[in-house]
Amino acid sequence: SIFQARTQLHKEMISNIKIKDNQDALLRAAEGRRLAEESKARRLEEHVHTLEKEVDNLTNEIETLRRVGHEAQEACNQKADEERANSEQNAHELETANQAIAALRLSSDQYKAEVESCENERLHEERKAIQFETEL
Repeated sequence: SIFQARTQLHKEMISNIKIKDNQDALLRAAEGRRLAEESKARRLEEHVHTLEKEVDNLTNEIETLRRVGHEAQEACNQKADEERANSEQNAHELETANQAIAALRLSSDQYKAEVESCENERLHEERKAIQFETEL
């Protein structure tokens, strides 16, 4: 009958409207997630950039420590060559300088490890960002 057909048509229209509303809600939710992920990716990129700056700074510090250590080693060796003959004071100064150099080398090794850790973290963040982009 026409009444049943109209009723069925109204039911289908209502169902289609509900489906469309659900689709719209899903699209809005997906867009919200996409925007959140983009924001997260930007924050990760900023963090990677910060880590890269830290790596550069640490690399510069390591180079400075190496140079200072090398200069200190050369100065100590030259002074020891000039004044070595029977001088306990010179022997004491040389021992002190060698301890300072060992401390500089230890500090340099610690900075190297920190730089490597930062680089590993940066690479990890890059991989996560690439994985995120591929998932989008």
